Amino acid sequence: MLRRTKSIGLVFFMCTALVLVPSSFAQEDDAKDLPTPQSITAEDMPSLDITNTDEGQRQAAEAIKRWSTEYGMKIRPDEVTVLNLGTAEEPDILVTSNSNIFESASTTVAPDGTVTVDMQVSTAAAPPDSAISEEPIGTQSQSWNMVAQDCDWFDGDTAEIHHCYKVYKLEGDASSRDDYYQLENFSTTQSKWPWQLLSATVEGVRDPQQSASMEWVDWNPRADLDVNTCDTIELGISHGPATIAASHQICERWDITKYGEAGKFSNRWHGNSHQQAREVAYTNEVSVLEGGWPVWNLDYSYRAH
Repeated sequence: MLRRTKSIGLVFFMCTALVLVPSSFAQEDDAKDLPTPQSITAEDMPSLDITNTDEGQRQAAEAIKRWSTEYGMKIRPDEVTVLNLGTAEEPDILVTSNSNIFESASTTVAPDGTVTVDMQVSTAAAPPDSAISEEPIGTQSQSWNMVAQDCDWFDGDTAEIHHCYKVYKLEGDASSRDDYYQLENFSTTQSKWPWQLLSATVEGVRDPQQSASMEWVDWNPRADLDVNTCDTIELGISHGPATIAASHQICERWDITKYGEAGKFSNRWHGNSHQQAREVAYTNEVSVLEGGWPVWNLDYSYRAH
């Protein structure tokens, strides 16, 4: 289910109407500093952790406020970790929820100066004691209940990216064999002057070590999407009488890849954006054997020049 609505009022993370590019852009572009290539894994986290410093506490409070305002995420200060992936002089800050399992981060620089930043996390490794959504979504007979949610915020030299996911479980299904789960995976990326955002991608794949086996049920979007400007659309999943949908913004083009492997899906925004926020998102539904728990490895990345 995909519904498009006219975009009227836009806040942060939405398109602005006009960007004036100074005549000195070419000179600034030539003079910009390239980031240092790096590769970081979970084993490096202790040496990068600044959570308990004044700066770490400030970054955590700002991230939590944005996650609550923009996405309705209810995350406590003691539930986040703040990492400095850069240096004290040139910090690259990553704020991540503790149950959002950090896997790796990398920065690469191509010969033409194009920078790629890639982050990998995993969804919650075990089910919660109870559903965490305020209200079930659906009917009395069937409803979607949120069972996991987390966010990350990366603030680097070239761009800023917010990434979140939500996992819902279908309650009241008629199957005695399967349980049904829905994943919503999305990010918003905005380049910093003088960098130009070229693409932003979110992808999910079943974790082979921690997850129950999955089978495909549904996914959205179901095809690539092109728009002339920016539109607000609804990405939704319906299962019997229970429908779950969320509004997201699309600008320029989304390219999806739906893989044969159940649970593996990616969506890539691409275009040319100077200091304008660009969102990319998808949602899918999978089934697992009753009592099983799905775990996804999530990858979010961007390219800038």
